[in-house]
Amino acid sequence: MTETIATPSLTTIAERRVQIRSRFAELLIFGLLCAGTYFQKLGYNFKGNQLFLATAILAGLTGIGPLFGLRLQLRRALALVFAFSVLLANQLFIGGEFSAPSFLLLSVYHMPYVFQFRPGDVSPGAPIRMFRRIAVVICAFGMAQFVAQFIVGVPLAFAPETYLPEFIIRYNNMNPLTYGSSIIKSNGFFLIEPSLLSQLCAVAIVVEIVTDRSIRRLAIYAGALVVSYSGTGLILLGLVLPVFILQQRRIGLLITLAVIVGIVLLFAQQLNLGVFANRVNEFNSTHSSAYARFLSPFVTIKQYYLDDTMSFLFGKGAGSYRYIGALARQTYASHDPTWAKVFFEYGMFGFIAYFTFLSYCFLSVRQAPYIKAALFIQFVILGGYILTPFVHTLILSLLIWPGFRTVEESKATKPIKGRPAPSPIPAGPPGIQPGPPRKGGTTPAASR
Repeated sequence: MTETIATPSLTTIAERRVQIRSRFAELLIFGLLCAGTYFQKLGYNFKGNQLFLATAILAGLTGIGPLFGLRLQLRRALALVFAFSVLLANQLFIGGEFSAPSFLLLSVYHMPYVFQFRPGDVSPGAPIRMFRRIAVVICAFGMAQFVAQFIVGVPLAFAPETYLPEFIIRYNNMNPLTYGSSIIKSNGFFLIEPSLLSQLCAVAIVVEIVTDRSIRRLAIYAGALVVSYSGTGLILLGLVLPVFILQQRRIGLLITLAVIVGIVLLFAQQLNLGVFANRVNEFNSTHSSAYARFLSPFVTIKQYYLDDTMSFLFGKGAGSYRYIGALARQTYASHDPTWAKVFFEYGMFGFIAYFTFLSYCFLSVRQAPYIKAALFIQFVILGGYILTPFVHTLILSLLIWPGFRTVEESKATKPIKGRPAPSPIPAGPPGIQPGPPRKGGTTPAASR
């Protein structure tokens, strides 16, 4: 009697390959998210040379990505080549010295934008679910950190800043609530500074209202936003939420947010919420962070660019803000948010070329427009993030790399049942499908 050996069908093997490929793709995206959040403070400092650990992780994941399904997107690659050709031509045309390391770092952070996983490699909504889990953890740590400083003291509550050696911590920011205050703003334990915690909370709130609108998670994000005592997250929410509520007519969401805000206001005195009101007055002070972040770039352009046609059109060279900013800070607080840094160093032509590329990247992927808007605002307006990895990793993991086919896939918070897995095996004629070998024969497909 011939013994039949059970073998998996070709369809089953193909499905397993898809599952394995999906698992590796999601691990790479999870690595990106961890690099830009949990490892944000860590880096290498030696004799003035500084490197974020997240930068090394981003470059490494991009390098091994093609082994696990990450594919080059030709149109995006051509857009990158065009944009960076203009930026490089500007450097050569102005004829002065420019920082080659600065230009190289700019290239390192933008090369990953030309890659994307194949549709179906990343499970629907997986990046959003991973981001929410990380955001909840960091926000919980942020609230615990703020409370802990009154119980165990500031050194233990801010342990990374206190105990990590200087050569492995990239930043050491412990910002007091107000000048001379003994109360320290929360930075989420893992993040560099309170403003990044505030922005993470704001992005997480936008993600939540677009997806599940969980009251519990919204409360956690709102609590962490409060103890960060930073206004940048509130600005992001002020730009995105009203549009969402009006366009979607989410009256229930409006009531929910009003209830959360009302509860927070009940404890306004205990939570020192007057700090937020005082931040508005910072726009009138030329030495405040609000003035530096949002107003100083226009003053710098007026002083150093409007009367210099060459600088206005071609910029002053990669890395030049280091010197322009030093001059500006002699009279007012100066800062280089992403949009301003591109203009300062690459001029109007470089500005147009760069933001054409960036806009194409945002428009060419499937994701909820409000999540796109939140990340775009954070990256372009709220800080100088073009040469740091933190917001790049969020954009890549939530927008660029997943390769979703529809917006519904991108923001799914539960696995989509019945999602057809891409299979390399073509379907045969009706009644003849690939299957296990028959006893003493071959598969139907092979016998034809």
